[in-house]
Amino acid sequence: APDPDAVPDTASAMLNFDGISYAKGASALRQLVTWLGEKDFLAGINTHFARHKFANATLADFIDNLASATDRDVHAWAAQWLRTTGVDTLTPAVTETEGTWHVSVGRQGSRPHRLAVGAYDRDPIDGASLVLRERFEVDVPQDESATARPGRRPALVVLNDGDLTYAKIRLDEQSEEPALRNLSAVPDALTRAVLWNTLRDMVRDGELAPADYLETALAHLPEETDLAIVQGVLAFAHGQIADRYL
Repeated sequence: APDPDAVPDTASAMLNFDGISYAKGASALRQLVTWLGEKDFLAGINTHFARHKFANATLADFIDNLASATDRDVHAWAAQWLRTTGVDTLTPAVTETEGTWHVSVGRQGSRPHRLAVGAYDRDPIDGASLVLRERFEVDVPQDESATARPGRRPALVVLNDGDLTYAKIRLDEQSEEPALRNLSAVPDALTRAVLWNTLRDMVRDGELAPADYLETALAHLPEETDLAIVQGVLAFAHGQIADRYL
């Protein structure tokens, strides 16, 4: 798409919308809210609306108004998120010491991220189910080399739980088996969607065998209650894996 400041009118803007504009644009905006914090984001856009009511505004105006409500460098965020192409890849490294587990996030790319990490345990009564132990937010790059949490390491660690940022997500080595074996037992549909997208990207990048994806779909789609997930997984399994890769 052309530079947003160079779009002459709304008709031209509408012609530039496509799947990337909708999906990546919405995801980047959601990340901006998370990265700034909802309170500062709302203060910034209220300033923006007040300053430019009944008038036009530029992207620079929008960024300036958001920057007025926070100590974070919004101009640097905009340069890295809106003036660059591609997608970052975020990979967790999970370690455990006595009474504490640690997660650090490796980044292939250059954008700053604020995302949620979901820690899931096996249900002590029903071993096939997973329960959320905690969900906490981290910044990438991290201020510290790792984030320490109390207790033993969870059975499954999910980066970008709640889908707060736009990035490819990977699983740590010990989380891959629970994800493949217990995906339908993850309680939240949005988290399941994040995991299905992770598996899809791993297949595309040659990190997961296509047959393993099909076996996971065969095992877990009969238990899936979210129609959008079923449709998306079937479309990829049939159109990409069965028809093209295999």
